[in-house]
Amino acid sequence: MPGAIIDAAGSTNAIEISGASVTIDGLTIQGDGSTVIGISMLTGSNGAIVRNCDISGMGASNPTNSPLSYGIRCANDGLGVPTTGVVIENNVIHDLAGVGVLISSGAADGAMINNNTFSNITPLIYEGELVSLGVQAAYVNGISISDNSFTTIVGATSVLLSTSAIVSGNTYTDVPALHIETTTDNADFTTSAYWALAEVNIPGNSNVLKVYFANLDGDIAYPGAFTFANTGTTVIDSDGVEYVEDCHGVWGGGGVLTFCGCDIFDEDEDGVCPADEVLGCTDPAACTI
Repeated sequence: MPGAIIDAAGSTNAIEISGASVTIDGLTIQGDGSTVIGISMLTGSNGAIVRNCDISGMGASNPTNSPLSYGIRCANDGLGVPTTGVVIENNVIHDLAGVGVLISSGAADGAMINNNTFSNITPLIYEGELVSLGVQAAYVNGISISDNSFTTIVGATSVLLSTSAIVSGNTYTDVPALHIETTTDNADFTTSAYWALAEVNIPGNSNVLKVYFANLDGDIAYPGAFTFANTGTTVIDSDGVEYVEDCHGVWGGGGVLTFCGCDIFDEDEDGVCPADEVLGCTDPAACTI
């Protein structure tokens, strides 16, 4: 019933969808530190629609494999059959820990996640990294994430090892990483916001990320492209400017590497570096020429 409030405090899940063509419209779903998932879509929930809902408060760790909780989670239950026709639109997903919308590995093809508002997703440490994501998906085909608003989230969208992904028209406020994919992906990512693209290694993983950061500079708490970019790569921004590390390890720096070292020059051009020069007699009064 539109307008109804579901108090999921003390419950692991608020709503679970396991059948086809289910529509959830206009609900307020409130979780707490015991709630892992606001709305759970299981295999077989083809054509599920979640729209016009307010989802918040999920804060319990996923008991199966991670410390994350989720506003909406679409899973394949290990059956290997992706759900199709999922639509998530016009929702407000906020003030929870981990991930706003998760499409688990291979869980849904052709999902449409559009015109939602994501905000205040609390970061948690997962596999040594701070994780706070608006939308996370992996091994999916044809996902569309468009015209959403992301505020105070570490990463807005993460779509890994997927095909035909569209990420467009989204807006960002206080979001260090606008979009994340792997170097083997080719998502159609478009935005009017400034971005700086860097290649970033994943500790303990052979995949390399392509991360569209909101800024060039940053720190661990609020990273920019230069914070995590792999040494020996090139950072390129939305203005088409390319940046590399100089010989001092400074991105975009002016250090020059010569055969003598970093910013060390053979001033007299005799092929001998300053440290190896033999000065000979330095007292003009004592020298015989």
